[in-house]
Amino acid sequence: MKWSELKKGWDSDMRNNQERVIDAVRAGHYVQPEFRSVHIKHPKDPLLVASVQMMSDALHLGEPGDSVRVTVSHRTAQAIADLLDLRMPTQWLADRNDDAAVERRDPQVWLKTEGATSDVRTMELDSDAITEVCGKSCTWISGPWKLWINSPRLMHPELELFGKNTAINYGGWSKLAPSASTGKRNVYQSPGGRHPIDHVDESQKFWAVDDLVLITWGKEGEDITDLMSLDQVAQHPDLWPLVSHTGPILMRHPWIPPCVSLEEGGSCPGGFSGGGGGGSVPTAGTSRGKRLAAAGGVIAGAAALAYGASRWLKL
Repeated sequence: MKWSELKKGWDSDMRNNQERVIDAVRAGHYVQPEFRSVHIKHPKDPLLVASVQMMSDALHLGEPGDSVRVTVSHRTAQAIADLLDLRMPTQWLADRNDDAAVERRDPQVWLKTEGATSDVRTMELDSDAITEVCGKSCTWISGPWKLWINSPRLMHPELELFGKNTAINYGGWSKLAPSASTGKRNVYQSPGGRHPIDHVDESQKFWAVDDLVLITWGKEGEDITDLMSLDQVAQHPDLWPLVSHTGPILMRHPWIPPCVSLEEGGSCPGGFSGGGGGGSVPTAGTSRGKRLAAAGGVIAGAAALAYGASRWLKL
């Protein structure tokens, strides 16, 4: 469905449209994301490489030629990630995408939303401004938005302003920005926890990575390659530095109830706007995770096992 048709009946305030965003995704009214492979070397072993599939642009609702980069809360973003079998990024992964993107644009496009008469119109103007600065193709763009990210801080809600309802945002890449990142450019938004999970503003888009990672270890021609769950990589004692710079990490918000993937029915137990969840992390529960589990019994890659064995022999 075209965005110009989909938006009819929407509230002018995007905070009141988040369930409509989820319903649109459930109904398939979004542009299928394209992914680009980003190769990340282990900081302590350049022969160990993770190939992570990352979205080349923010998620669009509508259809090609008539769509919008949708504004989402952290709660909505997590629900979309669950439904589409994707994972919210870590700061490390978001920075690796910015390093690799073909189009790296500063977020001055936000200035072009002044005078908008509603949140929906602000969202449209912001999306149009991004397309304007990178051309109609926007084959692989990073920079002019903020993301909701996974962070180990979420496991310690007692230390955060909004407790279990804390959201962590990050982004707005630019060489002129004031805050350091782990990449080539600074950011206007360092990992922040000053918003609750239902906060909405036009700078916050949906961007995520695939839930499967190709792990390669060894010299070319002699390498060991395997496909692993990103959840497993992120908590593996040897592999986590491929996807995080802060230690092993959960690849979803631990306090937002998980939705079931679209391939499994697309339901969100407890209701989309329900209370805090239990902190469980879907791994083999997703459709792709189940395929991996069926193929290997346990989601643990041969490359990871070989790498772990090599480290043990060196001790």
